[in-house]
Amino acid sequence: MKPFKCSFCGRSFGSERAVADHARDNHAGRLAAIRKPRPAPVENEITEMWRELHAERAAKRAENRDGGAQVLQQAGHAFVSNNNGAHLIVAGGSVDFWPGTGLWMDRRTPERGRGVNSLLRHLGKASS
Repeated sequence: MKPFKCSFCGRSFGSERAVADHARDNHAGRLAAIRKPRPAPVENEITEMWRELHAERAAKRAENRDGGAQVLQQAGHAFVSNNNGAHLIVAGGSVDFWPGTGLWMDRRTPERGRGVNSLLRHLGKASS
């Protein structure tokens, strides 16, 4: 029994490779007719607006990555930088901080927040 069949003519084969070779050699015109070219991407004002917005957000996240670490240093909090500054571990390993998005999470409690100032307030409460 040959379990593999050509989808064009129904002929049976012993392997997928044999079916592929058969289809290429005997049904090339049909295969070309089935494969339709992709339409060209639409370029308009809305597309351009989203591209600009994406670039602005990426620049803002990069600015936040640099600024968040500086604010923590100026406040006197030690941290370990991972992934080229994208992830900071603050307060002796108890708080994870991602300055690009501003998200921080306390590993000891379910508390989390956004923004470096919110993190500083949290660290101030935790130390007192």
